[in-house]
Amino acid sequence: MAQINNTELLTGMRNTAKIVNAEPVATQLGQTVVPTLETNPKFFRYVNKWGHQTTTNVGGVLLTTPTNADFYLTFASLSRIKDATSDDTDVGLSIYLENGSVAYICELAGITLTAQSQDVAINFNPPIKLKRGTAISSFDTSTTVGVQRLNAVAMGYFVPD
Repeated sequence: MAQINNTELLTGMRNTAKIVNAEPVATQLGQTVVPTLETNPKFFRYVNKWGHQTTTNVGGVLLTTPTNADFYLTFASLSRIKDATSDDTDVGLSIYLENGSVAYICELAGITLTAQSQDVAINFNPPIKLKRGTAISSFDTSTTVGVQRLNAVAMGYFVPD
């Protein structure tokens, strides 16, 4: 029979499953009914929350992270199209990192009074843990004349308490 000799794995299984030492965790496959447990949760995560936004000449909130779960950002994208009369110079996304500081991602620099079409997409591997209950927002720094259209997407997963 196969024997599990990795004490770190056994300790991780006990701690993750919150097993009280009433019975030891099985160490031999086939010795008893062996419970299955996701021992590396970071490996099997998948997107379960996303936000999308399309705006003209203004920014806004794509999504707000849950207040009762940790949220990890895995992907963000931003595209913009502006006409030759637009005076905008900078657009992007803002996020709040776990420590509460603001980070700007997917920034696109523009040239005033110039027609432009730009886009950027970023996969975050490893994902970025964001502060609970905060917004992922797009921003437009300075459009006062002309037309600019923004399209933004943010994706990630949350891990309930």
